[in-house]
Amino acid sequence: MLPTAATSTTHAMAMLRAAHPDHELLEFCDSLIDNEMTLLGGMPLVGRTWQNVAALLAARVLQLRRVCLDLATLGYSRELTATSRAMLSSLLAFTFLVHGTSYAVRDGKAVRYLTHQRASRRKLLGYLVRSRWISASDAKAEDAVATTAEDGFLGAAARAGIKPLRVGPNDRYWTGYDDKTLFAKMKARR
Repeated sequence: MLPTAATSTTHAMAMLRAAHPDHELLEFCDSLIDNEMTLLGGMPLVGRTWQNVAALLAARVLQLRRVCLDLATLGYSRELTATSRAMLSSLLAFTFLVHGTSYAVRDGKAVRYLTHQRASRRKLLGYLVRSRWISASDAKAEDAVATTAEDGFLGAAARAGIKPLRVGPNDRYWTGYDDKTLFAKMKARR
């Protein structure tokens, strides 16, 4: 059987990981992420609106953590800044979403996150088309699939009387705060 690109990449990663000076730490982080992904994969997406969105944000944090770990393994430590920042921003978004004692407020924040993400996704897809990373028809198809899923979710939220809730004053951000202000409000600046 001929090796596929995926098995070749996996083999190359394993060789790089074994030769890395911090390979024990990287292996431990790999194991931790794998266990978290297994746990997350076993979580049923039934429950309150905010719980489903929290699971999506947790998956995003894990995905970005995996990318950071792989970049570190490959020796791209200087390129980690943007990805690490995205991971921390997603982690803070998760914390912001689940913060508080009212399920109604959490549900409102979750619906706001989803409605805001639609515009963000479309901006990203437009950029990918302009950069010629994907075709316009592929971007349109990807957006249609995501929009259908969101419409179903948002329709169910509307029938349940859940309205999008922006906590801060700025409509540009789903939370209503830019990252710096949100980090300060969540006492996470340091």
